[in-house]
Parts: sequence; structure tokens; C-alpha cells
Amino acid sequence: MVRRYSGDIEFIAVLQADGDQEKIKTFKDKYDLGIRVIDDPDGKIADLLGVYSTPQAVLIKGDRVFYKGNYNRARFCISRNTKFAEIALTALINDEPPPEFPSVAFTAYGCELPSNTEQSDLTLFSFFNYGN
Repeated sequence: MVRRYSGDIEFIAVLQADGDQEKIKTFKDKYDLGIRVIDDPDGKIADLLGVYSTPQAVLIKGDRVFYKGNYNRARFCISRNTKFAEIALTALINDEPPPEFPSVAFTAYGCELPSNTEQSDLTLFSFFNYGN
């Protein structure tokens, strides 16, 4: 999605790395996403956006959340019709209303964020910002 939509969308990765700059650098080097990475050590951004586990995506248009949910149905989803984040992103760019998805799009299946569990580990979620 970054390659396809980077001219239209600002992609941002949000990490909960407890301010550990070495963990953040290791993550950036390992995944080389080519997008801005923000450290959210206290989970304030996650709390504000209502993200409590990964993998989750949040699409923001202006000052409102357009979509918040799973990227797809499962970790290794190959079904085109369950690529929820991409379908929502396409609707956003085409100025369409948010798509209606089944509950599986919104039921988190990954790990809880450290700020939600008192853990201290590196965790990622992302949000996409479209327009101002």
C-alpha cells in the first residue's frame, strides 16, 4: 500500500518501544518501511485512537477516523475481499463512504499493546492520514 498510495497518503508507523532508541533503530533497519515512525512509549496515541492490540490500522481523514480495524482477516490473508485496510483506503481515496465490513474486520486477533498490558516490549500499529 505504501508503494501504491504514497503520493496520496501519509503513512505513519507507531511503535511502543518505551523510548528505547536502540529498539526503534533496530525496527527501522529491519523493516525499512520508508515511512515516518513515531514512538508512543506511554500509549497515548494508541489510547486516543482506540487501538489496544496489533495488527491494526487506523485511517484518518481530516479530523475523523475513517476506518479502524484489522489489515485483513488473518495474518497470512490472501483473499482479496478480506483486505480490509486496503479496501477502506481505496474508498477513502475515491471519496466514498467507509465500507461496511463483517465483525472479523474489527475483532483484534494479535497481541495486546504494551500500554494495555503493563508489558514493556516493542509493538507496532500504523495509521494513515489523508488530507488535512
